[in-house]
Amino acid sequence: TVSLVPEVNAGTNGSIDICANDTTVIDLFTILGGAPDSGGTWSPSLASGTGLFDPAVDAPGVYTYTVTGIDPCPDASATVTVAIVPEPNAGTNGSIDICNNDATQDLFTALGGSPDSGGTWSPALASGTGLFDPAVDTPGVYTYTVTGTPPCPDASATVTVALIPEPNAGDDGNAIICSENGVQNLFDFISGNPDTGGIWSPSLASGTGIFDPNIDASGIYTYSVGPNQCNQRDSSEITVSIENNADATGLEIQIGNICLGLPNPVQLTGADFLQDGNYTIVYSLTNANNSQNTADIIFTSGSSDFTIPESLLTNVGTTTITIVSLIPENSMCSPDVTVISAQDFIVFDNVTPEIIEEGHVFCQQDEPTIADLTSNINGNAPITWYDAPSNGNVYDDSTVLINGETYYASTLTAEGCESIPRLEVTVLLEDCPNDIIIPDGFSPNGDNINDDFHIVNLREFYPNFTLEIYNRYGNILYKGNIDTPNWDGHSDKGITLGNSILPVGVYFYILKFNDGNRSPIQGRVYLSR
Repeated sequence: TVSLVPEVNAGTNGSIDICANDTTVIDLFTILGGAPDSGGTWSPSLASGTGLFDPAVDAPGVYTYTVTGIDPCPDASATVTVAIVPEPNAGTNGSIDICNNDATQDLFTALGGSPDSGGTWSPALASGTGLFDPAVDTPGVYTYTVTGTPPCPDASATVTVALIPEPNAGDDGNAIICSENGVQNLFDFISGNPDTGGIWSPSLASGTGIFDPNIDASGIYTYSVGPNQCNQRDSSEITVSIENNADATGLEIQIGNICLGLPNPVQLTGADFLQDGNYTIVYSLTNANNSQNTADIIFTSGSSDFTIPESLLTNVGTTTITIVSLIPENSMCSPDVTVISAQDFIVFDNVTPEIIEEGHVFCQQDEPTIADLTSNINGNAPITWYDAPSNGNVYDDSTVLINGETYYASTLTAEGCESIPRLEVTVLLEDCPNDIIIPDGFSPNGDNINDDFHIVNLREFYPNFTLEIYNRYGNILYKGNIDTPNWDGHSDKGITLGNSILPVGVYFYILKFNDGNRSPIQGRVYLSR
């Protein structure tokens, strides 16, 4: 009888690398290759008494797995080689304070512990290595990384770099201290965010930076800060002047009347007590609800001037200007105004001229002039025509009007106030119809010859017409149509003299055809008796 006895299988040799800081227990059986039989033994023996490798107690080396064979088959064995891989060491976190005038610093030396060399830094430094140059590199957190050998991970540690700030004593300045304002802290006169805790020289009576104008002297005082850890110092100087408050008694205001909408010049005199220089004046106006306003002025030989803006002069009538105070430039000392100066002045109104209805429309055949434009202005105030809305050139009365041209009228009130704004008139010249005849004048004297203003063919060709007659002041005197008789020199509108009989003179008409085609025309007619 022949029997086949199966041979035993211990698998094939294997190996494993374990990081030195790894505490995971490993079953060496799983490291064997092939398909090993279970139930074998390990030698040398492991602390577990089985095939479990504990890095905390078992030593690295070669471990043999043996499976006992069944006679006549021999035993089978295979090995597992266990190697411990040393972990990388980046050291421990550190920090370093550097002066801005220091030489380059090796950040590696700022790491704690025993870091491995050959690591890398991030973010990268200008040097491309671990050398920090305070002249070009930025303070902050830098990370040092040492690459681990598998299966060990990379190791990292940080170095925090801080620049030691330079001392800051601020910027030089001036301090004008009023004798009556009491003690002042000179530190308040330093600009540029100075560090606190510095010292003053020469020493003040207070032993600090508190200046007493009744004890301490004018002069230059130095404020010093430092040294810091880098042995750096800084200083600034404050030039101290002591001023006495001035008495503003005697200040006088000279101001004239003004037209509405124009600025008003004001002159101040009698301030011989003031030093020449720049000042800010504070004043109030009764027509502005006594609100306070300011203006920058320059006093020279006790006098100065400024202008009240037209935006503050919005009401017609008497206005009082009151000087509230004067403040010298760059000074804490305001003159002591013991007598507040005040002065009344009048703001006069100005009137923009008004033109009668259709007063800009003329017959081209009449060759109208500037004088005709003036005749169509309401009222009897003197009128001046310009070629611009402000300034500009003045037109003569005989200047012939141009179709589409814009003219600007201004008048003066009794107080001498010119129109603001000027009246703007764009002239329209029309080709007047020749199918009617309009006389230049008529004479209602009862001789039955030319006794009324008869426009030939008007009633026949334009039965829907209306005719209006005005005097030179723009007052309407007559209004007629197809149902009314021709104008005979009487007035049926407004107030007239002598039984509504109008005096000899020039009168103005507006003739409206009301036919849907022709535009109204206007002109003048002479009434004779």
